[in-house]
Amino acid sequence: MRKSNTSLSFEGLLPAIRGSYRYKYPLSKVAWFKVGGPAEVMFIPKDKKDLVSFLKKIGMNKINFFVIGACSNLLIRDGGFKGVVIKLGKDFKSIKQKEDYIFAGAGALDIVLSKFAASRGIGGFEFLSGIPGTIGGSIIMNAGAYGKEISDILISIEAVDRYGNIHNIESKDIIFSYRSSKIQKNLILLSACLKGYKEDKQ
Repeated sequence: MRKSNTSLSFEGLLPAIRGSYRYKYPLSKVAWFKVGGPAEVMFIPKDKKDLVSFLKKIGMNKINFFVIGACSNLLIRDGGFKGVVIKLGKDFKSIKQKEDYIFAGAGALDIVLSKFAASRGIGGFEFLSGIPGTIGGSIIMNAGAYGKEISDILISIEAVDRYGNIHNIESKDIIFSYRSSKIQKNLILLSACLKGYKEDKQ
C-alpha cells in the first residue's frame, strides 16, 4: 500500500494495510447531515484481520483515532478530526442467520437487518426499522424505538481494543440504561449476536 500524500504528522507511523487510506478526506461525504470538516486520515479496513493488524501496529504509537458508522447521531465540526478516522467497510456489514439467532457485522444498517429478519420469518427485529444507524452504533447507545431497545435482543458482542486484542462479551455483562451502555470506550465493536423468535406462518 503506497503512502503518498501522507499527512506529515503521520509520516512513518501508519502501517501497510490491505484496505485503504484517504488523506484529508471530507467527512461531509459520509456524514448523515452532509456537514463537517476533513479527517486528517481515513482508514477503511478490508476486513477484521486488517483492522486488528492495524491496531496492533499503531497501539504503542498513541495515534488518536475515532470510529464512525452511519454518522446518523454525530455532528462533525467544521475543523474536522485530527487523527485517524476508521470507517468500517463492506466486510463489516454481513448478516447471517442460524435458527432464530442473527449474527450481524457492526457496520450493518439497522433497517437492513430488520428487513433481513422479516424475510427469514424471524420476529423481534421490527423496531430496528425506525432507527437510522448501524448495529454497532445502536448497541453503544442502546438505541430503541416503539418501546423496545436493542439490549432486549442482544446476546453478545465481539469487539477489539486499541491494541488489537479481541474481546467476546455477553450481554448480561454489559450495563445498559436508557440510550446508553457501559461498553468500554477503547473498544471497537466488530459484530453482534442477536436473538429473535420464529414467527408462525399464516
